[in-house]
Amino acid sequence: MSHKIIALGGTGQMVLHYYLLLYLLGEIRKPFDAVVVDTDDTIQSLSTIGQFLKDLRYGVQPRDGLGVEIPVVATIKAKPGTFTSAFHALSGEQNKNYSEEAPHPAQAFYDAKSLSQDLMKGLYARPALSSVIAQDDLMNAWLIPTSNTKLVVTGSIIGGTGGGLIAPVVDFVQRRITDRMIPGTQHCAVLFGEYFVPSPDKIQDDVYRFKSNQMLVLRSLQEALAKVRSFHIVGGPGQVAPIERDPNREKKGQNIPWPKDDGDPYWQGVQAVEYLLNESAAEMQVDFAEKEVTAPRMMVSLEQAQQTWRIRLQLVETMLGKRVISRMSDEPFVGSVWGRGLTTLILHFWGIAAEREGGKERVKDFPDRIEEKLRLIWTDKDKGLREAFPSLTEGQKVRPRSIKKIVWPSTEGRQRDPALFTSADRIAHIAAATILFTVLQKGK
Repeated sequence: MSHKIIALGGTGQMVLHYYLLLYLLGEIRKPFDAVVVDTDDTIQSLSTIGQFLKDLRYGVQPRDGLGVEIPVVATIKAKPGTFTSAFHALSGEQNKNYSEEAPHPAQAFYDAKSLSQDLMKGLYARPALSSVIAQDDLMNAWLIPTSNTKLVVTGSIIGGTGGGLIAPVVDFVQRRITDRMIPGTQHCAVLFGEYFVPSPDKIQDDVYRFKSNQMLVLRSLQEALAKVRSFHIVGGPGQVAPIERDPNREKKGQNIPWPKDDGDPYWQGVQAVEYLLNESAAEMQVDFAEKEVTAPRMMVSLEQAQQTWRIRLQLVETMLGKRVISRMSDEPFVGSVWGRGLTTLILHFWGIAAEREGGKERVKDFPDRIEEKLRLIWTDKDKGLREAFPSLTEGQKVRPRSIKKIVWPSTEGRQRDPALFTSADRIAHIAAATILFTVLQKGK
């Protein structure tokens, strides 16, 4: 079955962040589609990785890479249109003052702080405000799975965006599946209850509001998730909240560290998503409570993922430090030194560039162009792919000959989309992204 992840709100984005890192490192092999739904901005790491994956495209279809099916990351921002606050959205009046002496009907539904909430900054643990944002933004084709798709929705049920949007998103997906009679789909959910220590200075009465939100959303989900195959809840009442969130760092999405241990809620969420996407043996339950998976099997070792991360990032740094791609054009025994796979790959893209520019003489510097693009993709300020990974403080020594051992993608018989290869620079960019992706996934 195909895999699809719908990540709701900041919590869902953090789960997807780590899931994408594991995919880039080859710890998760099966490609997937991912959709981010939030009222706030997408965290930078997801934007960076999403663009990098787009740069891998080789064939006509969005998922066609060179010898690999590429995950597609889409973003849906549910926004309140031109409305500046909940009161503005409900009344159409931006600056009207309301009080006990001059009440407004909107006060029957929301308190003063909810009505004054700036919707452009998120819902701040007020899930009921999701009803005043533009619901049309959720009527998006990216949310609709294709046939034979296993879909997992993940997000927080104690916050505003995840708690407020999960029910309407699930309802929209299920209605479209029914209306279009899409066969072979299965739905699962990974939900986050109370999983972090709230900061009193961030949200007033947050402890009580989170408990109230959790009860509200779980009750609404019992109906929305009636057709769900299985679900898992991370955290919840009575469980010790093991982490303190840093929302500003999460939003910035740069060099976010690895979880401290297997008990980290985000890591548990990643494991649950991977487990539910791949689980197929469990019998379909009718009773809602029986659908809960209380202890999903750990699918990826955190220790192994960190070891792989150290090796692969150090290998990329070695390639850049040794200027491998630029040096290859001057190497008399290039195949025996760096391997035929990498040599053939570069010659393939070099041939495309020569054909595009009218002869190899016009692109004599093509290896240098790949080297430049490789460095740009990896180290570009704020948007470099290296920023999406945790900082590498202690490198693991790797030898340049490790590059020779990598299994590089074959170019034989591959059909490319000519519309993608518009110039020598663009071709060099695609080549650099393909090389970097292969090193991250398969470096030894």
